[in-house]
Amino acid sequence: MAASGPTGAIEFLTKPFADDVLLQAIQRGIARSREALGQAAELKRLRERYASLTCHERDVMARPSLVSPTKKWLPNWAEVRLRSRLIAAR
Repeated sequence: MAASGPTGAIEFLTKPFADDVLLQAIQRGIARSREALGQAAELKRLRERYASLTCHERDVMARPSLVSPTKKWLPNWAEVRLRSRLIAAR
């Protein structure tokens, strides 16, 4: 299996190949496509949310959280994930 460019082949089958091998390759391609579409939709949603923030909210989001070291806290993992994806998308 090899990638042949960003929009090219994702798998190469040697001839002759069995029908089940072809069907499995097609199913893997569909699964990859669905995953890529889901990630693109999520990134679009995150960019839209980021665009709706005020300048102040963007500034606050870019800074590390200021938390008292005496307080026990758990990070909001959804927020951490959002921040990391927005930073990666820049």
